[in-house]
Amino acid sequence: MIDGRIKRRRKKVPQWIKDAVAYWQTRVYEGDIGCDWDEADVRCWRCGYLRKCQKCHIVAKSLGGSDEVDNLIPLCCECHDEMPNVLDKEEVWRWIERDHGSLHDTFWACKAMADSGLSHEDFKRFDSKVFEDAMKKTSKHFGQKSGGARTSVATLVWALKEACSDD
Repeated sequence: MIDGRIKRRRKKVPQWIKDAVAYWQTRVYEGDIGCDWDEADVRCWRCGYLRKCQKCHIVAKSLGGSDEVDNLIPLCCECHDEMPNVLDKEEVWRWIERDHGSLHDTFWACKAMADSGLSHEDFKRFDSKVFEDAMKKTSKHFGQKSGGARTSVATLVWALKEACSDD
């Protein structure tokens, strides 16, 4: 059964995304991107989150990239901002393959855990109550053209450190 959020988003999928899915699904292994091909029209191809995606040029227009389907992929604004801007198309695919989400809607939490620098031993001290209290001292950020508010990785890193602290 398809999630209701996916059904709603599918009503607004731009033609360029439909074309990109049709083009790339025969050329890129599904396990190398952050979503399954059956939801690639509504999820970011790197992190796998159900988010509004932007038209991303594999080779930037400023480097001579075109608006043709073989140069376009849908990424959320955060992934778009982190994407390599290089002439080497294969580097973009290597970046996605190397650093994509493996489970829907977990990429950014996993990234926060990795970015925190906390060790396995540190996480043994994780206190969920302290984490909840820390999160009450934060707010969501309305992203740039992202279509909604979300908790940033840096905010999650701070809350994780608070919850794993010796204090």
